[in-house]
Amino acid sequence: MQSLLDDFLFGIRLIRRRPYVAAVAIFCLSAGIGLSTAMFSLTYSIIGRGLPFEDQERIIHVMRRDITQQSSPTTPIYLDDFRYLREHQTSFENLTAIAPDGITVGLAGHPRFRSAAYVTPNFFEVLPTQAAMGRLFSPEDGMPSAESVLILSDRVWRDQFAAAPDIIGKACVCEGQPYTIVGVLPPEYDYPFGGTEVWMPLIPETLVAQTGWINTVTLIGRLNEDRSLEDARSEADVLFLQIDEMKGETDQAHVVPNLRPMNELFIGKEVKILMWTMFGATFLVLLIACSNVSSLLQARLVARTNELAIRSALGANRKRIISQVLGETFVWALIGTCIGLVCSFFALRFLWNFVSQQVFSPPSFMEFRMDPVSVLVAVGLMIVAVFFAGFFPALRASRPNIGVLLNDSTRTGSSLRLSRFSSLSTITQLAMSLALLVAAGRLIVAIIEAGTIEYPFDGKNLLVGSLSVDSQTYPEDEDQVKFWEELHRNLKTIPGASSVSIGFNMPAVFGMTDPIRIEGESYASEDDYPFVRFNVVTPGYFETLGVSLLQGRDFEEADKRGNEPVAIVNTVMAEKFWPDESPLGKIFYVQGSSILDEANRAHRVIGVAPDLKMDGLFNEEDDGAGFYRSQGQSLWGDQKIFVRSEMEPGSLIPQIQRAINTLDPNIALTQAKTFENHVHDTFFYFRFFIGLFSTFGAMALVLCSAGIYGIIQFSVNQRVTEIGIRMAIGAKPSDIKWMIIRKGMVNAVIGLFVGTILSFFLTKGLMIAFQGLEVEYLSLGAAIFILLMVALVANSIPARRAARLDAMSALRTQ
Repeated sequence: MQSLLDDFLFGIRLIRRRPYVAAVAIFCLSAGIGLSTAMFSLTYSIIGRGLPFEDQERIIHVMRRDITQQSSPTTPIYLDDFRYLREHQTSFENLTAIAPDGITVGLAGHPRFRSAAYVTPNFFEVLPTQAAMGRLFSPEDGMPSAESVLILSDRVWRDQFAAAPDIIGKACVCEGQPYTIVGVLPPEYDYPFGGTEVWMPLIPETLVAQTGWINTVTLIGRLNEDRSLEDARSEADVLFLQIDEMKGETDQAHVVPNLRPMNELFIGKEVKILMWTMFGATFLVLLIACSNVSSLLQARLVARTNELAIRSALGANRKRIISQVLGETFVWALIGTCIGLVCSFFALRFLWNFVSQQVFSPPSFMEFRMDPVSVLVAVGLMIVAVFFAGFFPALRASRPNIGVLLNDSTRTGSSLRLSRFSSLSTITQLAMSLALLVAAGRLIVAIIEAGTIEYPFDGKNLLVGSLSVDSQTYPEDEDQVKFWEELHRNLKTIPGASSVSIGFNMPAVFGMTDPIRIEGESYASEDDYPFVRFNVVTPGYFETLGVSLLQGRDFEEADKRGNEPVAIVNTVMAEKFWPDESPLGKIFYVQGSSILDEANRAHRVIGVAPDLKMDGLFNEEDDGAGFYRSQGQSLWGDQKIFVRSEMEPGSLIPQIQRAINTLDPNIALTQAKTFENHVHDTFFYFRFFIGLFSTFGAMALVLCSAGIYGIIQFSVNQRVTEIGIRMAIGAKPSDIKWMIIRKGMVNAVIGLFVGTILSFFLTKGLMIAFQGLEVEYLSLGAAIFILLMVALVANSIPARRAARLDAMSALRTQ
């Protein structure tokens, strides 16, 4: 133990002798260990930490899955089905129902849109917590006759109610109705799906009337201790079969129970592959750093050759010399690890503060932070760094043949026998740097392509906002129709608004689907009905988007309930179902649940619109066939408003909110921003991971450039005598320069060849996480060119210096 302490103290003294070399080594190790530790902490936060509940593996998410639908594989459970399951299941000690929703909540006249969840009162027994203030729900809160109550998140309590200490028992307005606040939850609680801000009791008997549209729920259960997940799945098969038989639905074999641990809701297979791929990428950066440090250490040991030879001659054994060399490396790694941990801590805090403010923020249990396991990993990485950076130079320095060791001080290229080590180090660094640059380059190209996509309409100066009308304030269809018509008229009068419309879905965004039946076509069963996408819009929708109908007419004010249902189909649907004739006047029947009145299922085609990508900008699972219905004939409580303006669209938001408040002060305009910003937000996590990969690539490039330069400069310094001899027997300076460059570039080509192979494996992991991503040969070519230039410059500078050597001066150095 004393000898280890002596080696450690000796390593510190060596740092004081050569501080610049130590500073470079510490920088490399702190960069490699810091990045790897931060990436591991990020990975562990997302896929390793798990839910903060006891026996989290017993918390099961219950839904159904339609195995025939690829784009929407899971389906929720109807309220009546939930009641039957709750009464007859035996696998769960508690089974709670959840219905997520977006609501407006606040004091009268000051609503704010919040992410909410209707939950049965036993919800907080399945996902337990304690109220920070007030109480949780009681069984009585789930009775139809119970008072309307709600529980707030810590964020809403602080942001919207000024952290009032007397908030419990206060009244607020939620969706236009009075509610009593009975509790405030701790800051870290935002379940069931992350980002939940308000909780309200789910009362199955009144949920549809309360929300106006929610008739399905998601279930979460806590397994009994004597039951397994397979037991619950087997029981669910039986219970759902009984439910289908009672409802007379005997053709539901394609809809199967879907039970899985709840933490899989947040972390899919693709996310796991992506995170481990990125951790592997940072490990490559660490290996590059270790290669650099190994080269520096090798140079230090050559400078200490006489000292090491004398120590061996005086009786120092091999183990002692290895321990002393590793002691110096350990000091470098220890300091680098401490710096890396500090940098990782602040980097993770910055990333979490940034990510948590986004529209699609992750759940609180994924908070990016340093855990004790992260510190242990950092220590492990430090040990790995000491081994990779110091072991082989230490092994070489401890050779028992003193004559060979002393010959290494002659500084001839052949006697040093370091050529293989230098070549291997160069090849390794270039290979790993290329893999990282190719991966980062491919992602950067992908996001550039996404940002330069030409929308099928004019997306500039188009403001899009959301608002919701609740069925309790507007219980009759006529009331809702009147509200939307008056709002449409009010919005048209706003100064600066050149065109206004209202619709259910945002254009060029993945929309809802319904099965349809084409008049005159025969189908073997309802399962054969084709699915198409749909939207519900007001007259002027296409004008607001800046597109013109290709055939027929737009919707008119007369297209209301009581008149013949009409539809406008897009070109994809027209060509798919009426390829050789005009679709105008054709009839199709909407067979899905979006229309409950049998008399209104038949729709006559009155127009043909361009393909506005109703399947989303990047979806390739369907062809995008779809149609539009008139809002006057198909009411929806949640709508989006579209306002086109020649001025800055954001400046119209206050005027739009005032127009809404004149009709109802309890309705809030939410997510109001330009269409381009909406699309930009959807790419946030894509850009987030691109930023991380770009950081890895940039760090690898810096370390690789410095490393290659250092290796070549070290090699040239050790070949001064050889160079002098070559020049003395007639070699020209240009011969010397190209000799050094040629050898370095041969190593570079080999390294880039190996890196090309490695880059395919790294990109494959990204292809799984980002579907549709493929190997981009332009990125590969650009990365190869960049690294070739780096290698050429790193070889040229020492080569030019070597070519300027005077032969006699070079020989005298021996």
